[in-house]
Amino acid sequence: MDIPSLRYEDMVDNPDTVIPKLLALVDIPPSYSSKAAQALTNDSQELSEISQAKLRHVKTYYAARFKPTGRLLEHMEAEYQAAGVPPPI
Repeated sequence: MDIPSLRYEDMVDNPDTVIPKLLALVDIPPSYSSKAAQALTNDSQELSEISQAKLRHVKTYYAARFKPTGRLLEHMEAEYQAAGVPPPI
């Protein structure tokens, strides 16, 4: 069985490309693409402790204070390289 992969980040970054492919996989007409893309603009966790705004604040806070070094940095860089994506740091 062939199971395609999909990253949420790809769907958010390239909705016009990814969403129609996703809908085709589940036999939903491409005419629903714009509604699906619109749904991604809302934060479903807006009032919770894991809202995008709160998570952005936490990421910014720790990014300014935590800089991986030594073996941890080497390990992180190797993991990103193996995955074929650029490291965020």
